[in-house]
Amino acid sequence: MAGRPLKFKTAKEMQEAIDSYFAQHPERPTISGLAIHLGFVDRQSMYDYKDRPAFSDTIKAAVSRIEAKHEENIYTTGAAGSIFWLKNRGWTDQQQIQHSGGINIQPVEWVKSEDQ
Repeated sequence: MAGRPLKFKTAKEMQEAIDSYFAQHPERPTISGLAIHLGFVDRQSMYDYKDRPAFSDTIKAAVSRIEAKHEENIYTTGAAGSIFWLKNRGWTDQQQIQHSGGINIQPVEWVKSEDQ
């Protein structure tokens, strides 16, 4: 198979590099920062590894860790940036309204769309 050699030979090797990134950036990890730390030129190059069965879960778990940070931020003040980030990753906020002698608005519920 022709092409550029893989940056990581095994998922374990990649996971060690991912763990190193999160150890260095425990409070504000970013997908772009992770991609750069792993030696990729951009996020898409990192995402391309998701198409390789050996690395798919490793990449998905790393992105989920970053997503979880943004979810946590929703419960703090100044969460607008995290809300924006999550919406751009396929999350939506939904409100339920019932009409029965008045309006009953339910709290916002965050859901992850299935196509992301």
